[in-house]
Amino acid sequence: MKSKDRIMKTINHRNTDYLPTFLIGLKDAEEKYIKHFKARDYWEVCRKIGVDILIAGPRYTGRNIKIAHEISLSSKIVTLPQSLVQFLS
Repeated sequence: MKSKDRIMKTINHRNTDYLPTFLIGLKDAEEKYIKHFKARDYWEVCRKIGVDILIAGPRYTGRNIKIAHEISLSSKIVTLPQSLVQFLS
């Protein structure tokens, strides 16, 4: 069964050969995956292990933003741009 068929059947609550797979990791984890699977890049890792769902998004290519503060929300660290810090002050 192809990935597209597996995903469509899952969305429509139909039985598949197995559940669609998804791989997510931070940059450090991606580098470890690449090294472990002896792959050229993250996408090759996904192909090698049979990931069905790939997520790609646009990269920010705008001007550099000065980081003023980092705040911790539970286990996540959020970086606030200088302009927002000044606005909130």
